Amino acid sequence: MVRSPTLSVLLKCLPAFVLGTVGVMGLVHGKTSASSELPSVSNRPPVGSRLSERLAVREISVDQRREAQRLMHAFTLGQMTRHYWGGFATSLVDLGLGTPDSLEASVENSDASTHLLIRPQMGNEVYVAGVARGEGRLATWACVGVGDVAPANLATECPEGWQSLRHARESIDESHWAE
Repeated sequence: MVRSPTLSVLLKCLPAFVLGTVGVMGLVHGKTSASSELPSVSNRPPVGSRLSERLAVREISVDQRREAQRLMHAFTLGQMTRHYWGGFATSLVDLGLGTPDSLEASVENSDASTHLLIRPQMGNEVYVAGVARGEGRLATWACVGVGDVAPANLATECPEGWQSLRHARESIDESHWAE
């Protein structure tokens, strides 16, 4: 059987056209039952609505949290390395680290410990990471909380009521570094 090229192309495109039409109809009309999880396109709020604004703020918060955790991790590793070479660094610049524009960071040092305090520009969360020397070991910790924290209250653990971040719960024996 010989078909014309136009008929052949038409037969190949017909299933895609039918499926596309059914898909568009489903998006526009949506489900009418109460079990519908997503509202149809015609029932969704416009782009400039409060929902869109809340989602944008949440996305910014997640990005700031990711940047804060990345900075805390780099700070912790950098301070452990600097301690091996003779003492803690006094600033992020000494560690070769920069602070993203969305974060405000400060480093506090004492004889036996160092702390990084991070405040994102949006939101009320505060991040703290620390490295402390004690009993021949280096202990690291990191946490997140709300409110102000005094550096004097940051011994080797999170302030009361703050949440510990898992990635920094490590302890490294100083004798391991001396090999």
